[in-house]
Amino acid sequence: MSARLWRKTLANRNDHVRCIDQSRSICFRPSTIERRIIDVTFVEAVSLADGFRLKGSRDPAKRPDASQPDLKQELPTLRIEFSKAIVPQESDALCEFDRMVFGAYPSDLFDKEDWAEYDSYWMTLDGKRIGCSALAYDIDFDGTPRPNCLYIASTGILPEYQGQGFGSKQKQWQIDFARRRDCKTIVTNMRQSNVRVIRLNEKFGFTQRETSPGYYSDPDEAALVMERRL
Repeated sequence: MSARLWRKTLANRNDHVRCIDQSRSICFRPSTIERRIIDVTFVEAVSLADGFRLKGSRDPAKRPDASQPDLKQELPTLRIEFSKAIVPQESDALCEFDRMVFGAYPSDLFDKEDWAEYDSYWMTLDGKRIGCSALAYDIDFDGTPRPNCLYIASTGILPEYQGQGFGSKQKQWQIDFARRRDCKTIVTNMRQSNVRVIRLNEKFGFTQRETSPGYYSDPDEAALVMERRL
């Protein structure tokens, strides 16, 4: 949902939400706090021969004959890392990243206050930030308290890295992240016209739950709500 609308909804639910510090401004019942404090950096080495094709790189599937050397040994290994964004120190970087990914929809962009409402995680490729996820805990997309639910408020990959498999890596990480926190459900939403993201979610087991008319503005559009049971 719109971060501004979500923040307003939460403000009316003080029995479920309280502030604890600058970098993690939203917290829920004490029983969930302990579950959330775990390692915040996850690293994975990925070979280009495992299906990731950067623009200009060779496609190992198009090997002309079996006499060629093993490309799995020749191609470089890419280091994909997920690490927690530090707010407010990195708020400007989060806003700039948001503009690069979602600039075509200015009303959808988060401001610094919006980013403070989420736990956000960078996705880096060999040290370069190429993706970002914004997450909230024990709440549904409309701000309704929902125990053991992970809400994905934003998922973004830089345009020049889209269509190369990195979105799938990010989505799988989000699912693994939810499992590590013993979440039972993941919920997310997107513009109804965002077919590419809808298909990506369906690929990872998300189903269409409902639509929310008039959820987005400029242009006005319904939101499609999707969720996945774990």
